[in-house]
Amino acid sequence: MPAHGTHNIPGKLLTYVHAGLPVLARVNPNNDLVSLVEDEAVGLVVPGNSAALLHAHAMRLADDARLRAAMGQAGIALARRMFSPESAARDVAAMLAVNVDS
Repeated sequence: MPAHGTHNIPGKLLTYVHAGLPVLARVNPNNDLVSLVEDEAVGLVVPGNSAALLHAHAMRLADDARLRAAMGQAGIALARRMFSPESAARDVAAMLAVNVDS
């Protein structure tokens, strides 16, 4: 859908990124969260039902404290930029400005 402007972001994901926790997610293929989590480097994603990949990702996170810390910090930055009250206010103000100018 070309005019698609919102995403379905699970509350758990928001809780993790706000808390600075790395995300380990198993999602349906072609889910918007795959690119969000990967592009923002906030965690690891398994698109589909691969138990082996889920296990590999879990072990990677368990074994790499630096990776977990980096993903946690990236999550905090993402939360501030996209999922904070301030970012919501900016989005609403921008939408109101567009509607006033139209």
